[in-house]
Amino acid sequence: MHTKTWIIDSSIVLTGSVNLTHNGLENNKEHLWEITNAQAIQPLIEDFERCWIEAEVVEQKDIDLMKETWSRKEEKKSGRARSASASIARSSSAIQEASV
Repeated sequence: MHTKTWIIDSSIVLTGSVNLTHNGLENNKEHLWEITNAQAIQPLIEDFERCWIEAEVVEQKDIDLMKETWSRKEEKKSGRARSASASIARSSSAIQEASV
């Protein structure tokens, strides 16, 4: 499950699949539940607190590594795109020469 949850003043929970973006709120079909029942909210607060305690701190070195990994993936993608374009161009040339 990939859900987003907002706990507001320990009295309202908004939870569901919606992203807080224009598309998420206006264009996409998403789920968003508003929960105001205190008995239902308390376990959600406890779950959040457990996750917060267990979370790992993200440091600048971690962010730099993520950026570097992303850049390498993007470079590979663009290299594959250029390679595919060259193959298509060669194939087109071969077809044109064969039909002449």
